[in-house]
Amino acid sequence: MINTIALALALATASAAADETQDRWKPRDLYPTVKAWQDDAATMRSELKAIARAAAISPNRRSGCAAASSATAAAAKRLARLEVYAEELLAEDTGVPESLELSQQARCSAPSSRKPPPS
Repeated sequence: MINTIALALALATASAAADETQDRWKPRDLYPTVKAWQDDAATMRSELKAIARAAAISPNRRSGCAAASSATAAAAKRLARLEVYAEELLAEDTGVPESLELSQQARCSAPSSRKPPPS
């Protein structure tokens, strides 16, 4: 009887571990390599600079509003993708320095939710 219970428990544990591994998605589904992540982060930074330049040149023009809105949405989507990859890579193994570095870079790339101090 005890052997049957032990066998059932062992099989259940093995099955749960197999299911857990199978149900996980892999960060490489977003970016195949860390280099690809870094390249996309550089692209996002250049897009953000271009958006800032365009806003400074013509802040009140309607013609540029749709283009700026579209560019801002694309940059937000890219930033979300970068953050998810970095955090999932970190979640796989928190002991890998490269994962921690990517997570910190992604967090630093995100716009701050704090309001600027009054002038």
